Amino acid sequence: MRKGMKYVQEEYKEQFVEPYIKTFILGLNELSNQDENVSGYVDYDLFTASLENLEYNFHKDVDFDRKSCNFPLIITLSTLYVTFIKAEPLHPVGSLFPGSFRIYEENGIYYCPVKDAQKDNPDALCIFCLAEQTPNVH
Repeated sequence: MRKGMKYVQEEYKEQFVEPYIKTFILGLNELSNQDENVSGYVDYDLFTASLENLEYNFHKDVDFDRKSCNFPLIITLSTLYVTFIKAEPLHPVGSLFPGSFRIYEENGIYYCPVKDAQKDNPDALCIFCLAEQTPNVH
């Protein structure tokens, strides 16, 4: 995760990565203790797009030896869990971005200040994150 932060400005790295790692670890704990009987609605088109994006991201990292490291699989499962089971944004509420903008929730809608900026980035998982672009931040 820290390696993926190489393009984040220094003054934001720790403020960005700490809540993300904490949420990731808590999500893994929840996922491992999840009851089998989870139900709900999943947008089929969004889910299909997410699988294509996750497959791309899963295979692009050649730094991992798939036989000895399950990190890409764990990230994939936790990403699907957060998005489609918990129905939360991929970055936790309060995550700080350059310009001192944060992910926030208002009236049941999550807002992200970088959603639109990442829409054409094939490395980003933002295309299927349920957060919407923060109004007036582009």
